Parts: sequence; C-alpha cells; structure tokens
Amino acid sequence: LLAMKARIILEGIVQGVNCRTHVKRIADHMKISGSVRNLPNESEIDIYAQFKNSQQITDFISAIKREAESTSIQIYGVRVFTENHEEYAQGKVPSDFNSFRIERS
Repeated sequence: LLAMKARIILEGIVQGVNCRTHVKRIADHMKISGSVRNLPNESEIDIYAQFKNSQQITDFISAIKREAESTSIQIYGVRVFTENHEEYAQGKVPSDFNSFRIERS
C-alpha cells in the first residue's frame, strides 16, 4: 500500500486556541502520523502527515473543520501540498512519520 504525504496549512484563528492539540486528537483517532506546528505569522499552523490516499486527506480536513465548530478555533483557509509540490519541502518536514507529534513553535 503506497502512502502519500501532504503538507496542510490551516489559516485563521488557529494559535492560542488549542488547535494543535485538536489536530493531534483527530490524527490519532484516524491513525494518521505526522506533525503539527505553529507558523511565525500567528495566523497559520503547519501540518505534515502521511495518508492512505487522497480521500483520507479530505476526511482529515473535514473532521478538523467540523470538530472546530464547538471551539474557539476559526479556520478561514486551507492549503494542501502533496510531496511532489515545491511548497511541500519549504516547511520543516518531519524526520519520520512513526507517530503524530506536536512540534515546538
């Protein structure tokens, strides 16, 4: 089974509202490995994750958005870059995808 990796940038009110913990909980529930970190601009978080297929990427983003509705998190934009996209390598790609980690900002 060929796994696919993607970089997902969430934009909005996503820092200081437990968004990284929220993302990790969903990733763990869906058995998705990778990492999440705050970006320096204070309005984005950066997720790197490994997925079974593109449908799982869609499901993961949908779950993050749906479950954010009952929190202070507000997501205004989502950008997705798969491994073959130049934007994928421009962040801090995790050294391994053995688990899902919250990285220090």
